[in-house]
Amino acid sequence: MNWSQILSEPWPWWLAALGLVTVSTALLLVEGRRLGVSSGLSALLGLVPERAAACGDGPAAESPRWRGAFLLGLPLGGLASGLLGGDLSLSLSMGSLGALAGGVSGTALLLLGGGVLIGWGTRQGGGCTSGHGIVGCALGRRTSLAATGVFFLVAALTSNLLHLLGGLTP
Repeated sequence: MNWSQILSEPWPWWLAALGLVTVSTALLLVEGRRLGVSSGLSALLGLVPERAAACGDGPAAESPRWRGAFLLGLPLGGLASGLLGGDLSLSLSMGSLGALAGGVSGTALLLLGGGVLIGWGTRQGGGCTSGHGIVGCALGRRTSLAATGVFFLVAALTSNLLHLLGGLTP
């Protein structure tokens, strides 16, 4: 079996869960930190020092090295997967959503606006989906359980709405 075969087929859900548990637990045991993307980005950029502890992390200046490696590893991991899997293609194409949004420029504006709203909502919600869904729920935090339920509800409603509008094909 070669890399292309390994990366071109979907992996079982439990393997991804095992990876998340391993990384989250190792980070907690080695660094005493909880896994979360938004708090790491905020702390690394020094954007919101007083709220950088959204997922339980300390002040922004405490451990920027692992945060930078983690955040850089997210897009680099995707790039490596695309290269090793032999299917690397960059596109703003989002199916029929592009036609609904008015082409590439409308899609780009839609994505930019969505990113800004996600960033704002992350700060208002005290953390990101990964922080709440993976770490907060594992710790049994009621706010994280509620937030994760809302994330799933909004995602289901949005997906169904886009499907009804013809912007998302199954």
